[in-house]
Amino acid sequence: MAQGFAEKLSIAAHKLIFRLLCTVTINMQIKMAENSSFRKSLMAVPVLFNTVRKIALLWIPSLLEDARHALRGMRHSSAALIAVVSIAVSVGATAIVFAAVKAVLIDTLPYQRADELVQIRTQYPKAPSQSDWMYWKDLQEVSRNNATLQSIGVYHNALFTLAGDENTFPEALFGERVSANLFPTLGVSPMLGRNILPEEDTPGHSEVIILSYGLWVRHFNADRNIVGRIIKMNGHDCVVIGVMPAGFDFPLRKTTSVRTPLPYMEFWAPLQIDPGGLQGGMGAIGRLRPGATLAAAQQDLAAIGEDLARRFPNTNRDYVFRAGLLKDRALGSASRGLWFLMATALLFMLIGCSNGRI
Repeated sequence: MAQGFAEKLSIAAHKLIFRLLCTVTINMQIKMAENSSFRKSLMAVPVLFNTVRKIALLWIPSLLEDARHALRGMRHSSAALIAVVSIAVSVGATAIVFAAVKAVLIDTLPYQRADELVQIRTQYPKAPSQSDWMYWKDLQEVSRNNATLQSIGVYHNALFTLAGDENTFPEALFGERVSANLFPTLGVSPMLGRNILPEEDTPGHSEVIILSYGLWVRHFNADRNIVGRIIKMNGHDCVVIGVMPAGFDFPLRKTTSVRTPLPYMEFWAPLQIDPGGLQGGMGAIGRLRPGATLAAAQQDLAAIGEDLARRFPNTNRDYVFRAGLLKDRALGSASRGLWFLMATALLFMLIGCSNGRI
């Protein structure tokens, strides 16, 4: 009975496809006979509507009849029901895994020309691990002396406290202090307001801030007049200058080992690096110059690192500079795991389909 049920499903599917092809072909031939040039695309709209209407009139009665026969056959065969459930579950699981693979591996990062972006990092040859963080003085040398990167954006982890009011409690927010050229390097802009100006990225300048879309909606009720508003951050006045688009995040969670309560950043404020203050823990993203390759950038950074090691042996002899594509750093080992899940889901689907033919 299960085999008969599977054959009925196969016959119904073939009838469906055959009728679709016949109906579309006939209507296209009529249309092309009326207008052989087929230039006016608007003329295809009534053809498509008539095609859909004819398909519905032809198929719906037949499909309902086929479905009644199939359900009648399933009532007398538990094997057929198991086969249908197996196929449905396997196809559903494959669709879910493929959606994850598409979102993470196939779709590009939410930055302009993401394949040109590289993560600059420090590597210690005597240690097996490498760090995504660099020293500020080293980044200045790389910015001045490299020949393969057209711009370098810098960022540093930050924790701010947003003051509460009569309706809300104070809230700790995890975000980034960024250089004025970080967002231009990424090729992104706020959906409201503007980017950080170079003069705002200097020590002593009044505080400004760019909000994440999530924080803007959650705490400020998606107020489109938020730009220019003064809010209290860390007990100081801070001017909101922009709101980033929905879905934007930087850095992506897998680019850093820091664990935070939320899986995304809440704000971006000017770096305002103090030359006499903190010098380490800086992340750096570079954009390749037109025509430059990752291999050329790696050689360029290696040469700069060797030169610094000769000039400053006491501070720079124990590490070198490396570069990797940002998309590879963002994914990390997740790509291998997702492809393994995809292969497993496909295998599960094949097993389910083979059960349907038993």
